[in-house]
Amino acid sequence: MSFNIYESSEYKSLLAHREGRSIPALSPVQPKNSQTGSKAVYKHHQLPALSLSDELAAIIVEKTTQVEQKEIVEIQEDSLPNAVKRFVPGFNVHPKAVVPEDYALSKLPGEGICKVSICKDGTPLSTPILDKAIAISAIYSGKFGGPNEQAVLEFYEPHDGQVKQIIVDREILSKPSSITSLNNYGYSVTHTGRNSEATKLIQYLKDYERENYDRIPRIDTTHKLGWSPTMDEFLPCVSGKIRIVPRGKEEKNLLEKGFVVLGTELQKYISTIQPILLDSVVATYIYAMAFASPLLKILGVPGFSVELARNSGYGKSVVQKLAMGAFGNPDVLVKQWKATPYAIETFLDFSDNLPTALEDAQLNKDIDFITDVFYMVFNGNGKIRGSLQGNRITPTFSGILISSAETESEKRINIDGINRRLNTLTKKPFKDKATVKKYARILEKLHKEIHGLAGKYWIDFLISNKGYWDEWEQCYQDAVQKLDDLLKNAPYSEADKDMMEEQNRLLAVGVVTLQLMNKCFSFGIDVTKTMKEIIEAVYSYMDGASKPIVALRMIVNYAITNEKSLFSAETKTGQQYGVIRPGEYLAIQEETVKYLLEKGGYNLSVLDSWKEWGILQFDSNGKKPQIEIVVGFGKKQKKRLLKFGWTKLEDYIEQGFYDVDVLGDPQAKVVEVLKPNGKGKVFRIDSESE
Repeated sequence: MSFNIYESSEYKSLLAHREGRSIPALSPVQPKNSQTGSKAVYKHHQLPALSLSDELAAIIVEKTTQVEQKEIVEIQEDSLPNAVKRFVPGFNVHPKAVVPEDYALSKLPGEGICKVSICKDGTPLSTPILDKAIAISAIYSGKFGGPNEQAVLEFYEPHDGQVKQIIVDREILSKPSSITSLNNYGYSVTHTGRNSEATKLIQYLKDYERENYDRIPRIDTTHKLGWSPTMDEFLPCVSGKIRIVPRGKEEKNLLEKGFVVLGTELQKYISTIQPILLDSVVATYIYAMAFASPLLKILGVPGFSVELARNSGYGKSVVQKLAMGAFGNPDVLVKQWKATPYAIETFLDFSDNLPTALEDAQLNKDIDFITDVFYMVFNGNGKIRGSLQGNRITPTFSGILISSAETESEKRINIDGINRRLNTLTKKPFKDKATVKKYARILEKLHKEIHGLAGKYWIDFLISNKGYWDEWEQCYQDAVQKLDDLLKNAPYSEADKDMMEEQNRLLAVGVVTLQLMNKCFSFGIDVTKTMKEIIEAVYSYMDGASKPIVALRMIVNYAITNEKSLFSAETKTGQQYGVIRPGEYLAIQEETVKYLLEKGGYNLSVLDSWKEWGILQFDSNGKKPQIEIVVGFGKKQKKRLLKFGWTKLEDYIEQGFYDVDVLGDPQAKVVEVLKPNGKGKVFRIDSESE
């Protein structure tokens, strides 16, 4: 009698594992002209070159993958008279798993496991030692950060004829006092005396594992989703060898209700969202960031964040749900910024390599925490947090965070390095609120029928092209270089260009991702048009927005606004904070500058940028120059001040800045602030409300 492995309990278990996580057994997307059948060839053709300003080109190589027919394994059951499945066919064990020597299994009540011996007359004697038959079907190891090693046990319940499965830490099975906890799962075992049922069960399980060591599957476990260490599996989309063990209720909820696949009609999904993508470059770009998240590790790019910053009603939430719907249920996966730091870190840690979404950053008043999250995404790890049991495992994340806010988080952070980590878009996602409502209704209906399916196909597509990942990485590097080359002759300040170059590393991810998406799904996205508009919007937002320049404008504006009261020898306060010599220099006490920078939320590293750009002038010995100022009524003294060269100020701010509002903000307003010494008030122009 032959045995087909595709009809075996082991193979069916794998299918059940996938079905239990709503993962349909689907093949990678095929081009329209591909063959069908078991020997079809999936051919990934060369993508059309992308021309950005007729210069930027990224080429995706072609790949041919032969789908191999799996060999049917024949097992002769006649050669295994002591096979476990002969005694209990319902056990989900390896077809060649055998009952240990000197044991027998039975489905009869009270005779589940018997000890077999030979009498003096040569006849076999079967002595029941345990009520119910039991076997080890798998071992879960904690190889990839999962829990301690666990055993998967299956026992036969004779009262209802059902096979039941339990998963326990292996440590429980090593002591008679702890193995009795199996009673909690319906397997009766007692411990009274040396030769108790507990002692006999421990010995039986040891003998079973020794006899079947090579036939008990060892399944690696992990606490996180995303790429496996070998990058041949991506949890939960493509899985088989690794089991996910959520740490807590929130992770379990994300696994069971968030990152799940619903529906099988990919073409219906594509045709529904295609008009939305073709109508909005912002929606297209943000949607692409969801697919870019698992691609980052392939391209060798650290994680980063993208933020939609726009007033309410123009579709920020709609776009976030569009993006997250590619990998699961968007109603579960789009989280609020207004949450505890631990909750957000847990969300990011569990969702490794997958896109994540947080909405309404403006509702979270803890700007330090928002900064920490953006830095965590870029650096790949969070803070070490203590607990009664010691330090918790440091959370890690390597993916893309899609944020939304009504006011730009980047402006609230005021740290220049944030530009390497955060891609801010202020462009309207959709043209009007009527369009937003229309698309919101369409997506709500779609996601009730289909979600997570596109992400499943995307991961299959990436893995099927693994042999060409190196070429994709080179395409990314080429795209970065082309963007940098185009930027060299652009009409921006050097300070802004430095900041824009950092953004090019993020924007180039979109260039490669959109092309691959077109190949995988045939979206028909105009990559050149989309990326040109996105790059133009990003550059326009960053024009004159580098933190050192913004901070410089604030300092200069403060001095000019308070010239007569604080920067003139004729000051009536008896305290002069600096000197203004139009056409020559602007000098200010260093402590005043630092006070204003810290009050404005700027990092003091902007001083290093001013020095590097030659804005700050020094004596020949490298010290701050001495300049005479009033230090009391009728008293003057030379003090070392920070001296800003007038010509350099005109280069970095604008010509004639002394005669205009240097903040250049039509919304600027005059506000009262405390003097740097904390005594009295002065007036200055402020471009943002407190």
